[in-house]
Amino acid sequence: MFNVNDIKNGITFIFEDNIYVVLEFQHVKPGKGAAFVKAKLRNLRTGSTVEKTFNTSIKLEKAMIQKQTMSYLYNTGDTYYFMNMETYEQVELTKDQIGDDIKYLKENINVDLSFYNGELLGMILPEKIEYTVVHTEPAVKGNTTTNATKDAELENGLVVRVPLFIEDGEVIIVSTKDSGKAIKKEFSKNGYDVVINYNTSYLEAKTLEEEIKTYNVKVLLIKCDVGVESEVKEMFDKVIKEMGRIDVVINNAGIAIDTMFIDKTIDNFKKILDTNLIGTFLVSKYFGTYMYDKKEGVILNISSTNGIDTCYPESIDYDASKAGVISLTHNLAKEFSPYIRVNALALGWVDTDMNKDMDISFKEKELNKICLHRFANPFEIAKVAYFVCNDGTYINSSIIRVDGGIYDR
Repeated sequence: MFNVNDIKNGITFIFEDNIYVVLEFQHVKPGKGAAFVKAKLRNLRTGSTVEKTFNTSIKLEKAMIQKQTMSYLYNTGDTYYFMNMETYEQVELTKDQIGDDIKYLKENINVDLSFYNGELLGMILPEKIEYTVVHTEPAVKGNTTTNATKDAELENGLVVRVPLFIEDGEVIIVSTKDSGKAIKKEFSKNGYDVVINYNTSYLEAKTLEEEIKTYNVKVLLIKCDVGVESEVKEMFDKVIKEMGRIDVVINNAGIAIDTMFIDKTIDNFKKILDTNLIGTFLVSKYFGTYMYDKKEGVILNISSTNGIDTCYPESIDYDASKAGVISLTHNLAKEFSPYIRVNALALGWVDTDMNKDMDISFKEKELNKICLHRFANPFEIAKVAYFVCNDGTYINSSIIRVDGGIYDR
């Protein structure tokens, strides 16, 4: 059993004689009345998605799910067959049990099948799958930086958008996960048109673009290395041309290269500063100046508690970049006053795929430092970001900690 307050993405539990997995959740504490948790769940037996609200005082029974790696064989109609390549045992899943993930299946791919007390419930895909392009329009030689794309049919029939330079026979990597940023989703579902800036993760950004389009808003996808001024200027020009205006800038580009201090190199140190700090400066310079001239706008920088008082020597370059973002935030607020509000979120641990393979003992040590004894849900961060940019009209030059209450640093 576990308390609803300890709910997190991916946890499975039994409720009303069904087995659910948590897709998204939100802790809600209204001005009046008791706190509660809103959760988006998938029924592992039927594949259907439901939303439920739980009182924080209740306890739920955790479902212990076993996983087996099996190879996909073939399908007949709506039945899909898999084999354990060690025991040669075969099992089958229905189209409804697999859901939208069917489009990613290809012969002989290894997947994880989930079982509960011997009952086969569903399939879990690898996060990234390699596919061979079987047909696409001829490549445009030398066109490696444009944002233009074309359709490409993959070996299993899946059609995706790829850059113009991709050719037949090339192998590409497709992300099977929703890698979209929760902040962009939060703004788009509230009616904002959205610009998605990516540098290397084109297919992941494209997946996010398609999802945001379901909110009936305009989406612009742009490739840009924010650490390179010429690319930032080009992105700025395109945004103003295509979107017509800019109201909110969220600087959330960030990388980390964690190594032992003695193994740190100048090249990697500079690479982190270029993306995390110089990138924030350049984007703010071009977009902030534009908004200042229009006498309205908001800039929100994504920093970290690592830039304040949470220190890890193996992340010294990352920590320095995030401390710089905090200083930059205060200076930008003064530079762009009184028309542009500039704030930063100093984030603690966030429950993302990046942390899913974290060493268990290290994770438990970190959890014990947090008053809420859990990592943040990305959608909780998005709610704070949306509030600061829209409702927090008197919040300016502020560094807002969103860390669950870290009391042991």
